Amino acid sequence: VEYDVKPCKTKGDGCVDVKKKSLMMPFNGYIVYGVAHQHAGGIGAALYREDGEVICSSMPKYGNGDEPGSEAGYIVGMSSCYPEPVKVTNGETLSLEFNYSNVIGHTGVMGLFYILVSQQLPGPKLPAHSSSMSFLAFLAVTVAVVVLIVAVVYRRKNREDGYQSLST
Repeated sequence: VEYDVKPCKTKGDGCVDVKKKSLMMPFNGYIVYGVAHQHAGGIGAALYREDGEVICSSMPKYGNGDEPGSEAGYIVGMSSCYPEPVKVTNGETLSLEFNYSNVIGHTGVMGLFYILVSQQLPGPKLPAHSSSMSFLAFLAVTVAVVVLIVAVVYRRKNREDGYQSLST
């Protein structure tokens, strides 16, 4: 959503423009990531459940120099959220809130919130070392069986070579 922020008539810390928007979830799933997008003047955004519980709060990082990627007075990054997966259901209403300082006016600001929704959670993952341990155990057993077969064949061959036939 792009919009303009009008300047506050009074001066001070209370000059905050707040925009709220509701979003109905179109399917079931789990929110596993979130991050907002704001322009200069942005002071943070949040995503809420129907009951008011905060799912994600995304705060801006302002640049402090004149080199590219850290320009003073401009947002150069937003904090992101990797919450424990939050189950959402088809038809559930989420609320988005975007806050901008309106000590001065701003034109063309934005209030975007990106969320990543997984339709299902992955099953429990085995520790990485357990699968490598299984392979090593299989390899050890295979090598032991091969060594045993070679030893038996070698021993039989040597036994037969050491005998002399008795003719009658």
